Amino acid sequence: LLRVFTRQRADDASFVVRSLLRSIGEATEEDRETLRRDRARLPQMPRRPLTSDEIERILVHPTERGPLRRVLDLSQPLMRRIYEPLSRSAARATRIGSRTAPQLAELLRQLQKSIGTGAYHAWLVEQGKQQIWVEDTAPPSIYIGPQIAGAIDRPEARFRLSRVMAHLRLAHQLPGRMGAVDLERFISALLMVVCSSFRSELPTAELDALAERIDKLLTRKLRAQLDSPCLELSERVIDPTLWLTAMTQSEDRIALSVAGDLQAAIHMLVDEQRARHARGTEDRNARVRQLLAFAVSDEHLTLRMRLGIALTPEGQRS
Repeated sequence: LLRVFTRQRADDASFVVRSLLRSIGEATEEDRETLRRDRARLPQMPRRPLTSDEIERILVHPTERGPLRRVLDLSQPLMRRIYEPLSRSAARATRIGSRTAPQLAELLRQLQKSIGTGAYHAWLVEQGKQQIWVEDTAPPSIYIGPQIAGAIDRPEARFRLSRVMAHLRLAHQLPGRMGAVDLERFISALLMVVCSSFRSELPTAELDALAERIDKLLTRKLRAQLDSPCLELSERVIDPTLWLTAMTQSEDRIALSVAGDLQAAIHMLVDEQRARHARGTEDRNARVRQLLAFAVSDEHLTLRMRLGIALTPEGQRS
Protein backbone atom coordinates (compact mmCIF):
# COMPACT_ATOMS: atom_id res chain seq x y z
CA LEU A 1 0.00 0.00 0.00
CA LEU A 2 2.80 2.42 0.88
CA ARG A 3 4.57 1.65 -2.41
CA VAL A 4 1.36 2.33 -4.34
CA PHE A 5 0.83 5.69 -2.64
CA THR A 6 4.49 6.60 -3.16
CA ARG A 7 4.31 5.86 -6.89
CA GLN A 8 1.13 7.94 -7.10
CA ARG A 9 2.87 10.82 -5.28
CA ALA A 10 0.04 10.68 -2.77
CA ASP A 11 2.10 12.35 -0.05
CA ASP A 12 -0.65 12.58 2.54
CA ALA A 13 -1.81 8.97 2.20
CA SER A 14 1.85 7.90 2.40
CA PHE A 15 2.28 10.03 5.52
CA VAL A 16 -0.72 8.40 7.22
CA VAL A 17 0.43 4.88 6.31
CA ARG A 18 3.96 5.59 7.58
CA SER A 19 2.43 6.90 10.80
CA LEU A 20 0.50 3.65 11.11
CA LEU A 21 3.64 1.57 10.49
CA ARG A 22 5.53 3.63 13.07
CA SER A 23 2.74 3.08 15.60
CA ILE A 24 2.83 -0.71 15.22
CA GLY A 25 6.64 -0.88 15.14
CA GLU A 26 6.92 -1.85 11.47
CA ALA A 27 8.48 1.33 10.03
CA THR A 28 11.93 1.17 8.45
CA GLU A 29 14.62 3.72 9.23
CA GLU A 30 13.85 5.38 5.90
CA ASP A 31 10.16 5.52 6.84
CA ARG A 32 10.99 7.10 10.19
CA GLU A 33 13.22 9.73 8.60
CA THR A 34 10.56 10.60 5.99
CA LEU A 35 7.97 10.77 8.74
CA ARG A 36 10.08 13.21 10.74
CA ARG A 37 10.35 15.51 7.71
CA ASP A 38 6.66 15.23 6.86
CA ARG A 39 5.48 15.95 10.41
CA ALA A 40 7.37 19.25 10.25
CA ARG A 41 5.35 20.12 7.11
CA LEU A 42 1.92 19.40 8.59
CA PRO A 43 -0.48 22.38 8.53
CA GLN A 44 -1.20 23.61 12.05
CA MET A 45 -4.94 24.14 11.62
CA PRO A 46 -7.70 23.13 9.18
CA ARG A 47 -8.41 25.67 6.46
CA ARG A 48 -12.10 25.66 7.36
CA PRO A 49 -14.37 24.34 10.13
CA LEU A 50 -15.89 20.89 10.08
CA THR A 51 -19.46 20.83 8.85
CA SER A 52 -22.26 19.20 10.81
CA ASP A 53 -22.66 16.66 8.01
CA GLU A 54 -18.97 15.70 8.17
CA ILE A 55 -19.19 15.25 11.93
CA GLU A 56 -22.40 13.24 11.94
CA ARG A 57 -21.83 11.20 8.76
CA ILE A 58 -18.06 10.56 8.90
CA LEU A 59 -16.60 11.29 12.33
CA VAL A 60 -19.22 10.07 14.79
CA HIS A 61 -18.49 6.39 15.42
CA PRO A 62 -21.00 4.01 13.74
CA THR A 63 -22.13 2.60 17.10
CA GLU A 64 -23.04 6.08 18.33
CA ARG A 65 -24.46 7.18 14.99
CA GLY A 66 -28.15 6.64 14.32
CA PRO A 67 -30.99 6.23 16.84
CA LEU A 68 -28.81 6.50 19.97
CA ARG A 69 -27.44 9.89 18.95
CA ARG A 70 -30.86 11.16 17.88
CA VAL A 71 -32.44 10.05 21.15
CA LEU A 72 -29.72 11.66 23.27
CA ASP A 73 -29.79 14.89 21.24
CA LEU A 74 -33.56 15.21 21.48
CA SER A 75 -33.54 14.26 25.17
CA GLN A 76 -31.01 16.91 26.26
CA PRO A 77 -33.64 19.35 27.66
CA LEU A 78 -35.40 16.48 29.41
CA MET A 79 -32.16 15.09 30.86
CA ARG A 80 -31.26 18.54 32.16
CA ARG A 81 -34.47 18.61 34.18
CA ILE A 82 -33.40 15.40 35.88
CA TYR A 83 -29.60 15.74 35.99
CA GLU A 84 -28.85 19.39 36.68
CA PRO A 85 -25.41 20.90 35.95
CA LEU A 86 -22.80 20.61 38.67
CA SER A 87 -21.04 23.38 40.55
CA ARG A 88 -17.41 24.00 39.64
CA SER A 89 -15.23 21.85 41.91
CA ALA A 90 -11.76 23.35 41.40
CA ALA A 91 -11.63 26.32 43.76
CA ARG A 92 -8.00 27.22 43.03
CA ALA A 93 -8.13 27.84 39.30
CA THR A 94 -7.29 30.74 36.98
CA ARG A 95 -9.62 31.61 34.13
CA ILE A 96 -7.86 31.22 30.76
CA GLY A 97 -8.04 34.39 28.72
CA SER A 98 -6.05 36.86 26.64
CA ARG A 99 -4.34 38.25 29.75
CA THR A 100 -3.66 35.09 31.75
CA ALA A 101 -2.69 32.66 28.96
CA PRO A 102 -2.98 34.38 25.56
CA GLN A 103 -1.47 31.62 23.39
CA LEU A 104 -3.52 28.87 25.00
CA ALA A 105 -6.67 30.99 24.84
CA GLU A 106 -6.09 31.60 21.11
CA LEU A 107 -5.49 27.91 20.42
CA LEU A 108 -8.70 26.98 22.24
CA ARG A 109 -10.57 29.61 20.24
CA GLN A 110 -9.24 28.21 16.95
CA LEU A 111 -10.14 24.64 17.95
CA GLN A 112 -13.59 25.76 19.06
CA LYS A 113 -14.14 27.34 15.66
CA SER A 114 -12.77 24.34 13.74
CA ILE A 115 -14.95 21.82 15.59
CA GLY A 116 -18.02 23.98 16.16
CA THR A 117 -17.99 23.76 19.95
CA GLY A 118 -20.42 25.93 21.91
CA ALA A 119 -19.82 28.05 24.99
CA TYR A 120 -17.43 26.89 27.72
CA HIS A 121 -15.14 28.23 30.45
CA ALA A 122 -11.49 27.14 30.50
CA TRP A 123 -9.37 27.15 33.65
CA LEU A 124 -5.70 26.69 34.50
CA VAL A 125 -5.03 24.45 37.50
CA GLU A 126 -1.75 23.68 39.20
CA GLN A 127 -2.74 20.18 40.15
CA GLY A 128 -5.68 17.87 39.74
CA LYS A 129 -6.84 14.35 39.11
CA GLN A 130 -5.66 14.62 35.49
CA GLN A 131 -3.84 17.06 33.23
CA ILE A 132 -7.05 17.88 31.38
CA TRP A 133 -10.67 17.15 32.21
CA VAL A 134 -14.20 18.47 31.79
CA GLU A 135 -16.90 19.12 34.37
CA ASP A 136 -20.58 19.20 33.52
CA THR A 137 -21.19 22.75 34.72
CA ALA A 138 -23.23 25.48 32.98
CA PRO A 139 -21.48 26.30 30.70
CA PRO A 140 -19.09 23.32 30.73
CA SER A 141 -15.74 23.80 32.45
CA ILE A 142 -12.43 22.67 30.93
CA TYR A 143 -9.51 22.27 33.35
CA ILE A 144 -5.97 22.29 31.98
CA GLY A 145 -2.84 21.44 33.97
CA PRO A 146 0.67 22.85 33.53
CA GLN A 147 2.02 19.96 31.45
CA ILE A 148 -0.46 20.64 28.66
CA ALA A 149 -0.59 24.41 29.09
CA GLY A 150 3.19 24.54 28.71
CA ALA A 151 3.33 22.31 25.63
CA ILE A 152 0.61 23.63 23.31
CA ASP A 153 3.06 23.66 20.40
CA ARG A 154 3.37 19.86 20.64
CA PRO A 155 0.99 17.73 18.51
CA GLU A 156 0.14 15.48 21.48
CA ALA A 157 -1.22 18.47 23.44
CA ARG A 158 -3.17 19.70 20.43
CA PHE A 159 -4.75 16.27 20.04
CA ARG A 160 -5.87 16.23 23.68
CA LEU A 161 -7.28 19.76 23.49
CA SER A 162 -9.07 18.90 20.24
CA ARG A 163 -10.57 15.83 21.86
CA VAL A 164 -11.95 17.89 24.74
CA MET A 165 -13.53 20.30 22.27
CA ALA A 166 -15.04 17.30 20.45
CA HIS A 167 -16.39 16.02 23.80
CA LEU A 168 -18.30 19.29 24.24
CA ARG A 169 -19.33 19.57 20.58
CA LEU A 170 -20.99 16.15 20.77
CA ALA A 171 -22.62 16.95 24.16
CA HIS A 172 -20.90 13.99 25.80
CA GLN A 173 -20.34 15.68 29.15
CA LEU A 174 -23.65 14.54 30.65
CA PRO A 175 -23.54 10.89 29.46
CA GLY A 176 -19.91 10.77 30.58
CA ARG A 177 -20.82 12.09 34.00
CA MET A 178 -23.76 9.65 34.31
CA GLY A 179 -21.69 6.58 33.50
CA ALA A 180 -22.96 3.25 32.21
CA VAL A 181 -25.35 2.46 35.08
CA ASP A 182 -27.31 5.73 35.11
CA LEU A 183 -27.24 6.00 31.32
CA GLU A 184 -28.82 2.57 30.99
CA ARG A 185 -31.46 3.44 33.56
CA PHE A 186 -32.39 6.69 31.82
CA ILE A 187 -32.55 5.21 28.33
CA SER A 188 -34.48 2.17 29.55
CA ALA A 189 -36.99 4.33 31.45
CA LEU A 190 -37.40 6.62 28.45
CA LEU A 191 -38.03 3.67 26.13
CA MET A 192 -40.59 2.29 28.59
CA VAL A 193 -42.49 5.59 28.40
CA VAL A 194 -42.26 6.16 24.65
CA CYS A 195 -42.44 2.54 23.38
CA SER A 196 -45.17 0.54 25.06
CA SER A 197 -43.72 -2.71 23.69
CA PHE A 198 -40.26 -2.19 25.23
CA ARG A 199 -39.27 -4.48 28.10
CA SER A 200 -36.12 -3.71 30.02
CA GLU A 201 -33.83 -6.34 31.53
CA LEU A 202 -33.38 -4.08 34.57
CA PRO A 203 -35.58 -4.68 37.63
CA THR A 204 -38.84 -2.75 37.30
CA ALA A 205 -38.35 -1.25 40.77
CA GLU A 206 -35.23 0.55 39.51
CA LEU A 207 -37.11 2.20 36.65
CA ASP A 208 -40.68 2.92 37.76
CA ALA A 209 -40.00 6.18 39.62
CA LEU A 210 -37.70 7.49 36.88
CA ALA A 211 -40.16 6.48 34.16
CA GLU A 212 -42.96 8.27 36.00
CA ARG A 213 -40.88 11.43 36.25
CA ILE A 214 -39.95 11.27 32.55
CA ASP A 215 -43.59 10.75 31.62
CA LYS A 216 -44.59 13.92 33.50
CA LEU A 217 -41.79 16.00 31.94
CA LEU A 218 -42.27 14.85 28.36
CA THR A 219 -44.08 17.37 26.21
CA ARG A 220 -46.39 16.19 23.44
CA LYS A 221 -44.04 17.61 20.81
CA LEU A 222 -40.93 15.94 22.25
CA ARG A 223 -42.76 12.62 22.64
CA ALA A 224 -43.69 12.73 18.95
CA GLN A 225 -40.09 13.56 17.95
CA LEU A 226 -38.74 10.70 20.06
CA ASP A 227 -41.21 8.12 18.80
CA SER A 228 -39.30 6.92 15.73
CA PRO A 229 -35.70 6.92 17.07
CA CYS A 230 -36.82 5.37 20.37
CA LEU A 231 -38.62 2.58 18.53
CA GLU A 232 -35.50 1.92 16.46
CA LEU A 233 -33.26 1.99 19.54
CA SER A 234 -35.59 -0.33 21.46
CA GLU A 235 -35.00 -3.02 18.85
CA ARG A 236 -31.24 -2.98 19.49
CA VAL A 237 -29.15 -4.35 22.33
CA ILE A 238 -29.03 -1.93 25.27
CA ASP A 239 -25.30 -1.76 25.99
CA PRO A 240 -24.31 1.50 27.72
CA THR A 241 -20.67 0.47 28.10
CA LEU A 242 -20.43 -0.03 24.35
CA TRP A 243 -22.17 3.33 23.81
CA LEU A 244 -19.72 5.20 26.05
CA THR A 245 -16.78 3.50 24.33
CA ALA A 246 -18.16 4.58 20.95
CA MET A 247 -18.54 8.17 22.22
CA THR A 248 -14.87 8.20 23.20
CA GLN A 249 -13.93 6.87 19.77
CA SER A 250 -16.03 9.59 18.10
CA GLU A 251 -14.01 12.17 20.02
CA ASP A 252 -10.76 10.50 18.94
CA ARG A 253 -11.82 10.66 15.28
CA ILE A 254 -12.76 14.34 15.44
CA ALA A 255 -9.54 15.21 17.27
CA LEU A 256 -7.47 13.35 14.66
CA SER A 257 -9.25 15.11 11.82
CA VAL A 258 -8.40 18.51 13.32
CA ALA A 259 -4.97 17.88 14.86
CA GLY A 260 -3.90 15.81 11.85
CA ASP A 261 -1.00 13.88 13.40
CA LEU A 262 -1.75 10.15 13.72
CA GLN A 263 1.54 9.29 15.38
CA ALA A 264 0.93 11.85 18.13
CA ALA A 265 -2.65 10.66 18.57
CA ILE A 266 -1.66 7.01 19.02
CA HIS A 267 1.20 7.92 21.33
CA MET A 268 -1.22 9.93 23.47
CA LEU A 269 -3.86 7.19 23.60
CA VAL A 270 -1.38 4.51 24.65
CA ASP A 271 0.21 6.73 27.30
CA GLU A 272 -3.16 7.75 28.75
CA GLN A 273 -4.49 4.23 29.02
CA ARG A 274 -1.26 2.94 30.51
CA ALA A 275 -1.25 5.71 33.13
CA ARG A 276 -4.86 5.27 34.15
CA HIS A 277 -4.90 1.47 34.32
CA ALA A 278 -8.61 1.94 33.67
CA ARG A 279 -8.82 -0.78 31.07
CA GLY A 280 -6.99 -3.93 30.26
CA THR A 281 -4.46 -4.26 27.45
CA GLU A 282 -7.03 -5.73 25.09
CA ASP A 283 -9.39 -2.76 25.49
CA ARG A 284 -6.54 -0.30 25.08
CA ASN A 285 -5.34 -1.99 21.90
CA ALA A 286 -8.91 -2.13 20.57
CA ARG A 287 -9.24 1.65 20.86
CA VAL A 288 -5.91 2.17 19.10
CA ARG A 289 -6.87 -0.30 16.35
CA GLN A 290 -10.16 1.52 15.82
CA LEU A 291 -8.38 4.83 15.27
CA LEU A 292 -5.71 3.29 13.03
CA ALA A 293 -8.39 1.68 10.85
CA PHE A 294 -10.27 4.96 10.55
CA ALA A 295 -7.06 6.90 9.81
CA VAL A 296 -6.30 4.94 6.63
CA SER A 297 -9.91 4.91 5.39
CA ASP A 298 -10.81 6.69 2.15
CA GLU A 299 -13.32 8.91 3.94
CA HIS A 300 -10.71 10.17 6.40
CA LEU A 301 -8.04 10.76 3.74
CA THR A 302 -10.60 12.63 1.62
CA LEU A 303 -11.68 14.71 4.60
CA ARG A 304 -8.06 15.71 5.28
CA MET A 305 -7.83 17.10 1.75
CA ARG A 306 -11.11 18.97 2.09
CA LEU A 307 -10.00 20.53 5.37
CA GLY A 308 -6.63 21.58 3.95
CA ILE A 309 -4.55 19.64 6.47
CA ALA A 310 -3.33 17.01 3.99
CA LEU A 311 0.31 16.95 2.95
CA THR A 312 0.93 17.84 -0.68
CA PRO A 313 4.07 17.33 -2.78
CA GLU A 314 6.70 19.81 -1.65
CA GLY A 315 6.41 23.07 -3.53
CA GLN A 316 2.63 22.76 -3.93
CA ARG A 317 -0.09 24.25 -1.78
CA SER A 318 -2.76 22.12 -0.14
